Amino acid sequence: MTAGRPTLYREEYCERVLAMASKGMSVAEWAADLGVARSTLYEWADSHSEFLTALRAGKDLEQAAWERMARENLDNKNFNANLWIKSAQARFRDDYTERQHIEQNTNFSGLPAPQFGAVTFQIVDPAKLEINQLEQLAGILESQSSEKEPLTIDHRPMSPVSEEEDK
Repeated sequence: MTAGRPTLYREEYCERVLAMASKGMSVAEWAADLGVARSTLYEWADSHSEFLTALRAGKDLEQAAWERMARENLDNKNFNANLWIKSAQARFRDDYTERQHIEQNTNFSGLPAPQFGAVTFQIVDPAKLEINQLEQLAGILESQSSEKEPLTIDHRPMSPVSEEEDK
């Protein structure tokens, strides 16, 4: 049994979505204008192929409106380009977000390898690590090294430079 009241889809919503999208309005604004939740828009898209087509075309129209806004304001000193790019990165992730795609397929079963969302890199200052953390790091680095010699990490705290030594 589904919760909530049923929503009534109307074919005219396709044109309304396209009109709003061409003004650069977001999916949240489309839903608010139609008086439904965003999830309802996606449910309608699953049930009505013409609405799915309108949503897809709407996202393209929305992006075109935003890109037009940027192009038309290139010479406008009051145009907030930083705000625009942050908004574009949030709204149009596929085209405005820098990513590094790493693909590795070690699955020899014939099935597609599982896909992972993102790779996160963290910079570590060895001077701030505990001895056991340094030993773990050394173990990781040794396992990645092609050299035969064991890796040595010198863990001496750096002494502050005096003003006389700095001169």
